[in-house]
Amino acid sequence: MDSIIFPPPSAMSFKSLTGAVTFAAISATEIGCLAVIAALWLYRLHSSILHPLTSTVKIIGCMVILSSQYAAMFAVDQTTCAIPGILLFVGIGLV
Repeated sequence: MDSIIFPPPSAMSFKSLTGAVTFAAISATEIGCLAVIAALWLYRLHSSILHPLTSTVKIIGCMVILSSQYAAMFAVDQTTCAIPGILLFVGIGLV
């Protein structure tokens, strides 16, 4: 019964070098975005931030980048792949 509820863990493997590089790039981007969101949230009232709107736009941009990457993971065809790509460019533009 436990094996049905809790299946044994499986090792993570990559089918190609391109997949591994893409995974590493997405992971680095996500970690960077989370760090930017955390830093801007912690220092949002600090005097070195010139304008609060700037940090808000950067936080929104990073959140758009993260959401586009998560949406790309579940894309099933070319049409649904285009939407995360558009979101990614919007997020990069905001940051």
